[in-house]
Amino acid sequence: MIVYLLSKKTASLDALRRTVESLRLTAISCNSANALIHSCARGRGCVLVSGADHSAAEIRTLIQKLRRNLYPHAVLVAEKEPTAVRAVELLRLPVLDYFHTQIDPLAFQLVIQTARRWAETEGMREVFRFQLEEKWEQMSGGMKDVLRLLYDGKTNREIAEVLSLSLRTVENRRAKLLEEFGVSTFAELIRTAAFFLDQEVLPPVFFAEME
Repeated sequence: MIVYLLSKKTASLDALRRTVESLRLTAISCNSANALIHSCARGRGCVLVSGADHSAAEIRTLIQKLRRNLYPHAVLVAEKEPTAVRAVELLRLPVLDYFHTQIDPLAFQLVIQTARRWAETEGMREVFRFQLEEKWEQMSGGMKDVLRLLYDGKTNREIAEVLSLSLRTVENRRAKLLEEFGVSTFAELIRTAAFFLDQEVLPPVFFAEME
């Protein structure tokens, strides 16, 4: 497994690299988000960010870039002085885990194992969700209205009445929705819509103890 290291400072990269290589893992150092995204094409792994060098907004943008490039890599953040307030801020992005830079090797090994499993499950779901949300954002308001009402359990005829449309127009939009999301049945369409119409839930994370 590859651990992609991101820091704007050489000293921080060296410290993170020592932690990673102590577990006999491959470490690839990057000093910018763009360089890291390019490096992730080398294979599956996780991303370890030096928290002191990056704001929550920068880390959020990094996660978005990873998903946009279809990378399910888990994102971890390490800092010299982790705090509970910062933990909540980062884990809601969602960062998978947040811990002290001097983390115990055994604890770090557990984090890496968790990151591997997460990438294969929730990470792939995040990539899928991101693709769906992009399609949703690009969709016309009329199409969104029809999907929302379908998701609420309305029939085609009821939707036509609510939106003051002809039944044929609603049927055509419903067929177009199946095409847009690459599904063939109404059940698949509703399950797909759940990814971005339901309230988003944070993925499971491993909470390290804060000092």
